[in-house]
Amino acid sequence: MKKLLFVLSFLVMANPAIADTWTSSFSEEGKAKALCPSTNALRGIQCTGRYCDNISLGCGSLGNFKVKKDWWTRSISEEKRGGKDTVDDIVVRINNNMQRCGTKGYVAGMSCKGKYCDNISLYCKEFRNKTPHSCKWTGWISEERGGKLVFGSGKYAVAVKCKGKFCDQKKFLVCH
Repeated sequence: MKKLLFVLSFLVMANPAIADTWTSSFSEEGKAKALCPSTNALRGIQCTGRYCDNISLGCGSLGNFKVKKDWWTRSISEEKRGGKDTVDDIVVRINNNMQRCGTKGYVAGMSCKGKYCDNISLYCKEFRNKTPHSCKWTGWISEERGGKLVFGSGKYAVAVKCKGKFCDQKKFLVCH
C-alpha cells in the first residue's frame, strides 16, 4: 500500500496537469484580479460571459524553483496602439495589444479594468534557475469558442495577446 501511495504521489508531482488548481472567476465588476499560489504559474484559462468577461486562471506548480522577483506589467487592450519594445532581442510588447513577462518571467496572475474586463495586466514571476524555452503561441480563446484553454503538460504562459472588441479573444505564448 505504501508503495502504491508513493507511486501515485510521484505521478501527481511529475504531471502538472493532474495538480492544476483553478482560481475563482474575476471581472471588473468585483474582484478584478486573480493570482496563482506561491510557486505556481499560468497553465490554462477559462472565460465565460459576454466578450470573455469572467476569467478564471488554471495554475500549475513549477516544482521546487524559488521566486526571484515578481511584478505587474502595464495593461494592454485591442484599441491601444503603440510601438514595439524588446529586451535582449526578445519582443516583450507590440502595439499595446501584446505583453510578455520580460525574457525570464512567467505569468502568475492577471487583472483587468474597463468594460468587459477590457484592459489586461499580467502579474509576472521570475524563478531562480528556471528560464522559459521552447515557446509557441496557442490558438485564440473566447467564450464563443468554448471558453477554456489548457496549455498542455509542462507548458506555462509567458505572454498574452488580444484582439476583438473589448479584448474578447486572447492567445498565449507558452513555454517549458
